[in-house]
Amino acid sequence: MPKPMEAVWKKVKSAIKKRIPTHSFEMWIQPLDLEKSENGHWIVSCPNFFSKKRVSDLYGNLISAELSTATGNSCNLTFVVGAKGKPERPKEPMPNHQLPLPNDLIRPHSGRFLRRDFTFDQFVVGASNDFAYSASLSLASRKEHQQNALFLLSKTGMGKSHLSQAIGHHVLSEYPGDRV
Repeated sequence: MPKPMEAVWKKVKSAIKKRIPTHSFEMWIQPLDLEKSENGHWIVSCPNFFSKKRVSDLYGNLISAELSTATGNSCNLTFVVGAKGKPERPKEPMPNHQLPLPNDLIRPHSGRFLRRDFTFDQFVVGASNDFAYSASLSLASRKEHQQNALFLLSKTGMGKSHLSQAIGHHVLSEYPGDRV
């Protein structure tokens, strides 16, 4: 681009700087570059599509008016997206930061929320909870593989939490790789 056009562009930017707030100038006008100018047609480069739309909508008429004033002729203004003088960076693949998974099947944190004292050995069996105890022990032992869920319903203090925790302890002792 010829030197006189660069001087005109600097003059236009300086005139716009006086007419709009400083933060707006620095945000929208300062990043603009003059790509080309011939026969009253000016091509201005914006850093991205959003900037192009925003500058065109908000400041297009102002830039065009200042260009006309600076050159003394009417100007046709076109905005394009481009980074003048900045080479485009090649896209590099994202590095894989995934750590290898351990090969051991035992999960070190399985059962970490189980209370140590809530086991079948510590459970007090009585007439009111004998059936619940037997059903829980059967589920934990996985007899005949027919059941995998147990619904316990009783009043407070009858051992629901104790039995459910005891099932977890028993399953972990028999099948350490299982998730509890």
